[in-house]
Amino acid sequence: MGNNSECVDKQKYWELADLIKRRLFGRIRDYLQENPAIDLSSDYYQFEENRKKIKEELHESVLKEWNLIKQQYRGNPAADWNRLKGFLYEALFYVACIDLCSFYFATDIVWMQTKAFEAPPHFEVLPLFGIIPPIRYVFEKAKEPSPVPQLEADFLILYVEGEAGRRRAYPVTFVDVKSSKKVHEWKKEKGIRQAIAALRHGCAMQLAYPLKDIEELKSLKDWETKTICPSCGNLLDNIPAICPYCKKEAYPFFRENWKVLWNS
Repeated sequence: MGNNSECVDKQKYWELADLIKRRLFGRIRDYLQENPAIDLSSDYYQFEENRKKIKEELHESVLKEWNLIKQQYRGNPAADWNRLKGFLYEALFYVACIDLCSFYFATDIVWMQTKAFEAPPHFEVLPLFGIIPPIRYVFEKAKEPSPVPQLEADFLILYVEGEAGRRRAYPVTFVDVKSSKKVHEWKKEKGIRQAIAALRHGCAMQLAYPLKDIEELKSLKDWETKTICPSCGNLLDNIPAICPYCKKEAYPFFRENWKVLWNS
């Protein structure tokens, strides 16, 4: 009976977690659909003011949705709010990414019309939804099954610089959003498995965690982004071929220490 009860509790938690994540990200989508587009015919100062207004209101809208969710499910036994708060951090990280996306998209439109300056970067952020079933294996003499390296992340980020024909694509990165750097330290073995999985597909695995309180997380400068070494699990500033800590191969298919430019 104990195991069955535990399975039911887990199922209820994930049902609630799925609902909360979709509501938070749905609020972002609904806000952007319901509000006016950014006016590109205005001068740069007014353009930046419009972007700032949208960023502020979008951030506030997500927080209001979170507070409404907490009120609606306050007495729900499956609601582990410390754990569920991770989905709020994911939504706020996405809001910060959208702010940068809106700037680059607008700049690209102006550039295509005027060609008066250097082509801006292309920056895309794709949220990853869905349940990832853990695949585990066991050796004959092992006491417990071991999980295999699997791609498990919250976002896929693409960053490209230059004009057509002279594009410079930076490493495709998977980003796992955490509430703090300490969470990675507690789950370093999992981070190593995630990095190994990303490495196998020619990508990098990164961790993003907030530098400020949730009320102030409005741009990517309010977040710290680090690369996870697939050998030792340490957090790195760049995406290096060799890890500066363990001196083993990190991301050997990269010929230089790539800087995470989209968050610099």
